[in-house]
Amino acid sequence: MENRAILILGLLSFVLFLSPVGWGYDDAMGEAHQAINRAAIEYFEKTFFREDGKDPYLRFASFNEERWKGIDWGPEDGTRNLFPRIEVAREKTIREWLIGGGFSADEPEGPMALLHFYDPTNSERPYLTDQQFLVRLIRFLGGTTFDNPQRDAVTWTFRTRPEDTIEFLGLFDQEYGWLQAKEYLKKAIESKDPKDLYGKAWRAVGEVMHMVADMTVPAHVRNDGHAAILGDPDPYERGTSGDHLPEALERGRPANLKYFRFDAEALMKDVASYTNANFFSQDTIPGRYTLPSLEKLEDGRDGYLYSTTTDGHRYRALAKGGFLDRWWRRRRYAIDRRVVEDQQSILLPTAVRACAGVLYAFLPRFDVKASVAPVAGKEGVFEVVGEITHHLNFQWQERFTIRNGAFVVVKRGEEQIRIPVKNFLGQDLNSFHVEVEAEEGDEIFVEYDFGGYVIRSPQEDPSGTYRGEILFTDPNLEKLGLRNYRVPFTLTLTPDGKATMTYKHEGSLEIPLGDGQSIRYRFASEAELEGTWKGSAVSMTGEERGWMEVVPPSMPPELTRELQDIAPGLGAPQRVESAGKVSIEAQVHGDTVEGKRILEGYPTPQPFTGKKEKNP
Repeated sequence: MENRAILILGLLSFVLFLSPVGWGYDDAMGEAHQAINRAAIEYFEKTFFREDGKDPYLRFASFNEERWKGIDWGPEDGTRNLFPRIEVAREKTIREWLIGGGFSADEPEGPMALLHFYDPTNSERPYLTDQQFLVRLIRFLGGTTFDNPQRDAVTWTFRTRPEDTIEFLGLFDQEYGWLQAKEYLKKAIESKDPKDLYGKAWRAVGEVMHMVADMTVPAHVRNDGHAAILGDPDPYERGTSGDHLPEALERGRPANLKYFRFDAEALMKDVASYTNANFFSQDTIPGRYTLPSLEKLEDGRDGYLYSTTTDGHRYRALAKGGFLDRWWRRRRYAIDRRVVEDQQSILLPTAVRACAGVLYAFLPRFDVKASVAPVAGKEGVFEVVGEITHHLNFQWQERFTIRNGAFVVVKRGEEQIRIPVKNFLGQDLNSFHVEVEAEEGDEIFVEYDFGGYVIRSPQEDPSGTYRGEILFTDPNLEKLGLRNYRVPFTLTLTPDGKATMTYKHEGSLEIPLGDGQSIRYRFASEAELEGTWKGSAVSMTGEERGWMEVVPPSMPPELTRELQDIAPGLGAPQRVESAGKVSIEAQVHGDTVEGKRILEGYPTPQPFTGKKEKNP
């Protein structure tokens, strides 16, 4: 029995798996799949990770550079035709895991070569059935029940669990498909210690991106096995590497498909149907497919036949076969370098856009909110209340219980201080409140980091109206015994960055002199300040105008007249008017504004605080 197993494995390696039936975008020629995944990530980030993006729940999301544990099989580990599988514990960024999935999806190369095909026109047998005599030869020579797994790429990617492949005795193990990616991510988010789960989740998503990109390889959607051992390599696959991607993206354009939706399986099928209906593979000219139609091709009189895709792309579909093609290969038409280049100009941009669509469908949507307010009696200390809401969709229909990844971030200029929120006793972090220290001018926000997928709270929009009180500490009034005099103010911040502040007051003070006599002081001031705000900082300047009036005690008329003769005005009310420059420096934290009023000529700044009015 042991000798037979060795014989089987040897036959598998030498007959079938040393020259596999074919896998999309040959990694040995430029690592095309990794380049596609990388370009898809860049496109996705530029399109959705922006504050004016179309998806409101991705506007404040990003991928960061933190490294996360996972199980890897990278180019540096080499390839395998069969066994043993390579599993290396590594720490990589989310982008590196996603890109690396473009490589590992093809490993081990032998078994995977049978699983990357999907024929959208054959509902009964959409899996690879071409060139199966190689598999039958192994069965005959090895005396084994080994057979084609009869699983198409869509089923393998979206509907296969490990228990579904037990019958294949470890040859076809699905550990990094769509279902596994979702399971890994859910377990990671809901674990106090996610260990290697985040890395596994992102690797699985990267492998799904690979599988979807394979649907842009004509041979993979037209049941065209292309075993190199038979001298039958696919010209598009062999002629496409990562080096061809920049030019294809620059001069080409993707198919007109609905890429950004939550049903990634439907997207994969649509990509396959588009490729199948619009492009030939070398061994399906005209072959068993009605589309593209040879009769509808246009003779370009340059040695090529042109086709127009269902969405209006005109391209070289076939080259007219030369003498050698007609006589030796028995082919009237061929797919040469220029045909491949025209195919690349449509199919490579389509692969990139479709892989970006995989990210769109997979990433769960969150909304993070934060409120920040100064703690009374603790200078430089702020209370931060954070909350995350999981918005359900077609892919994610149950909310997460979050047990890791919550942070309060204090941004000080270009520096960011990341303060982890502790998970005590395993309670969830769906909401929390903590106190943090910060300096004047710091920006404070909340973010959740799920293995490099970061969602932060938006910067509070401070525009609106604030009302509060300025604590006047006028030295002249303090000399008269008037302390802690409070003046109401109104501060308005407009969305275009303008700031205005007004305050106006009038008061009086009476100082008893005895015998029923007293001196009365009356005073008033007002100001209209203008300035700007940016972020949380507010700055304004203006002029403050005021007056003070002293009313002496009442006196007999005779005495009043005598005083007037000695010094005109003596004994009558005295009024003094004044004007001076005033400036305001303030900070907005949540719905609270705090600042200082600085009056020219007065050494002591006067503090104020106010609250934002709520919209009715």
